[in-house]
Amino acid sequence: MGLTAVHVRGKRKSSSSKFSKPPKALQPHEQQHTRKKAKRSMSDVMAAHSSKERSNLDTLPSEILEKILLYSQNLSLPHASLVIGAKLSERATLIRLLIWAFHETWDQWFGVPTSTTLLHGPPVMGKPQTKCHGDHVLQTAVLKQPWAKIDYLLQAQQTWADNNAYGRWFQHSIPWNDEPDELGHSHHGGPSHYNAHKCFDVDYSQATNWSPFRVESMAWGTQDIHPKTRIPEDLITGPWDEEQTKRLFWLARGGMLIASQDFDMPPWEMKIELLRNAVLNCTKPNMIVINCLIGAWVFQDLPGEVVRKELNDLDRRIKWGDDTDLMRTILQRTRNVMSTFQDYRQMRRSSV
Repeated sequence: MGLTAVHVRGKRKSSSSKFSKPPKALQPHEQQHTRKKAKRSMSDVMAAHSSKERSNLDTLPSEILEKILLYSQNLSLPHASLVIGAKLSERATLIRLLIWAFHETWDQWFGVPTSTTLLHGPPVMGKPQTKCHGDHVLQTAVLKQPWAKIDYLLQAQQTWADNNAYGRWFQHSIPWNDEPDELGHSHHGGPSHYNAHKCFDVDYSQATNWSPFRVESMAWGTQDIHPKTRIPEDLITGPWDEEQTKRLFWLARGGMLIASQDFDMPPWEMKIELLRNAVLNCTKPNMIVINCLIGAWVFQDLPGEVVRKELNDLDRRIKWGDDTDLMRTILQRTRNVMSTFQDYRQMRRSSV
């Protein structure tokens, strides 16, 4: 006798079809693993997001990156990545950055010598002073860039003048040893006289033949940089190659200030390094450095023991007499000023 089939409510017979799936517990482990949602840490998410942002910034056109650089004035932007750095290292971009930094100052003082009596002119002792336009913080930062060499500075000035100073009078602002007729170049200038490279070359060649301390107590130059702009330290301490000497002269002719009540004076270590490279340990004087850097500020607040050592070395060198007449004059002048400041310092101490 056959068994009677019993039907259980809710149970269905599994299909024996080849398309049926095995129970979940019997599925291969790899298949189960792929269905699990991947978990990532917050640091991984942020790193991926940051990488995506960088890649998006890298894909921006050079023109957009340049505008970001100019308007943000963030000179660290070219260091964000190699791609961005390459896009922002084009010569035209760097020239525009220089113009952006110096435009307001150049527009205010173009062709105006500080020696000229003006109602509206650069600050000169005993004359009305006018506030200088321009961003000295940005100018300082730009001048510290390794690419900011004299050729870039002159090209930026010429490009700016072509676009902003057409027809404006330009007059040379430094004393010349030679007559203008001998040089074939007008010192008085004119409305179409300015050529950044030619005018600079004439001024520079004249300055290399100045006598030592020629312009120490003279108002000369113009205002191509903001008075509060700080110049690179290596141009103060030296030693100076030809490009650095030209750049130093461009800054000095442009109204640079090293000692001022508006900012701290360089430390004595920088001063003594300047003196050693320019005078004390020098055999062939650099007239640009002597006239543009050596002033009373260099001898102020030097440590007594350092001054005594340098004075002893100077006395021995002068006594030895192996220097040229020009170098001996510079050494003797330096020794006298250094000794005077040392005596004054000792007198002040004894009176306290």
